[in-house]
Amino acid sequence: MVSGVARFYHCFPRAPSNASLSTCDLDEIGLKILEQILRFGLLLTPEELEIPPNPLSDLDTPPLTRIIQRRACFTLVSREELYEGPIIRQFGEFAIALDSHEARELGIVPTLYYYKPDDAQGSS
Repeated sequence: MVSGVARFYHCFPRAPSNASLSTCDLDEIGLKILEQILRFGLLLTPEELEIPPNPLSDLDTPPLTRIIQRRACFTLVSREELYEGPIIRQFGEFAIALDSHEARELGIVPTLYYYKPDDAQGSS
């Protein structure tokens, strides 16, 4: 693999925050997940989102838009960033990588997250 080239990575298994699993347990879980991915493909989990209307919009919009998206999460980073940053520690030591052309052919599209100023400061 070429150094410094950004790829889309899907990392697993993410350790539950309320459980104390050993590295051996996580490795076993990671191998089982990898086996299932190879047999059945990626699991696209449904997520319901509520999108409030833009208060500055002049459009006549409904009070709330609800959508259901099915997704698998990938992170665009270089291999060095993957191992040097927090991604592996947070999401797991197993990773599937796709280059941007492969990802586009599979219909993977980037998602951007925007936060309200209050959300960035941790208030609700």
